[in-house]
This record gives sequence, C-alpha cells and structure tokens, in this order.
Amino acid sequence: MEQLLHRVPSLGNAVLDRLCNGPEAFSPDCKWIVGETPEIRNYLVAAGMKTIGIAAAGGVGKATAELIVTGDTDFDMYELEVSRFLGLHNNRKFLRDRVREVPGLHYGIMYPFHEFQTNTENPHDWCTPYRMAYTNTFAKPPWFDCVAKEYEACRERVGLADYSSFTKIDLWSEGNEVVDALQYVCSNDVDVPVGSIIHTGMQNKHGGYENDCSLARLAENQQDPALARK
Repeated sequence: MEQLLHRVPSLGNAVLDRLCNGPEAFSPDCKWIVGETPEIRNYLVAAGMKTIGIAAAGGVGKATAELIVTGDTDFDMYELEVSRFLGLHNNRKFLRDRVREVPGLHYGIMYPFHEFQTNTENPHDWCTPYRMAYTNTFAKPPWFDCVAKEYEACRERVGLADYSSFTKIDLWSEGNEVVDALQYVCSNDVDVPVGSIIHTGMQNKHGGYENDCSLARLAENQQDPALARK
C-alpha cells in the first residue's frame, strides 16, 4: 500500500468501501481456458483467468457470447481453447505438483524454449543429455546441435516418428474434391505426389491458426491427415 500511494498519491484520498480477498484460478499451463467443452455440446468454459482476468473480462465475454450465438468467434483462441487439455490432465497429483510452479510464471521471464519443470518423477534422472526445461536462454540452446543432427538425418535419410497420440482421419473422394478442400484450408501446397508426406498448418475462415498436421498422400483422391490438435 505504501508503494501504491507513492506512485499514485491521489489514492490517499479515496474512500474504500470494501476490500476483498479471494482465491485465484490458475490453469496447468498458466493460460486461460475458454471455449466449448469436447464432452458436452453447448457447455462453455471461461476459467483460469488468474490475476488479469478482471481486466480481460470484456474480451472473454465477447468471445464467449459469439461462441454461444454463432458457434464461432473472430478472436484467435488457439492457445486458450479448452480442447488443448485431455482427460489425463484431470489428475489430482499432476495438478497438485504443477500448481506449485504455475503461479510464479505469471510475472516471470518467459524464455522462448520454456518448459515446465514438473514433467517427470525424478528431474535428475533423464534419458537425454539436455532438457528443454533447463534452457532458460534467449540465445542458441545447448541441445541445438543434437536436434540439428536428428533433423538432418530425417531429411536426408530415414526417420521414425511416433504418431500414435495423434488423431487420424482418412479422407477420400471420387474426384479431386479432397485435395481441393485441403488446399483451401492448409497453409502449404498439399497437392504433393502420391506416397509423399507434408507438414502444414490449417486455418479457419478468419485466417486464424487452428492446428498443425501431417498429410499423407495415399492416392490421387485420398489423403490422411494426422492432427496434433483437435
């Protein structure tokens, strides 16, 4: 209070009718949770607003109202949508351990390669020489050369990627409709030769980013997207 009055002396003449203390809501990744739940249609969530929730209430209210009325919003909700969480995140031990770390990130320095520390049972027993959680730098990370070698090996020779956690969709048509439709929503040129795989982003009607996926061209009129989100 002393520091506040030092910066804004006029508040010393303000009459405070009531002061309130209350719990704050933090999500496991320190971001808001907004949107329609995947389990229940027309059930919308607006939670995890933490300390800046009141200031942003107008925007969240507008986005939620648009979702209720039209089923869509022109706000870019990619990093805020409730669909980024799975059932496995609703785990008491995970939430208890993570919540110890999350509040401190609100005013912390967010490095470009930030990862949470609470993602393994024993943080000192890790199977790789470099952990992203220990990067904490705006410069070249210490694991860059290792990743560069892996990337070069996959690009020039053969690499094996585990897509078991991704959603797979088999799309086919009698003509070229599948390719034309994917060409419309994807960032990259997906009209690739049969037998090729291409990684691309997908946009919504507003031009906002929806998800990234890998497209496998299995035939002239058949492609299988493997979706990382949604």
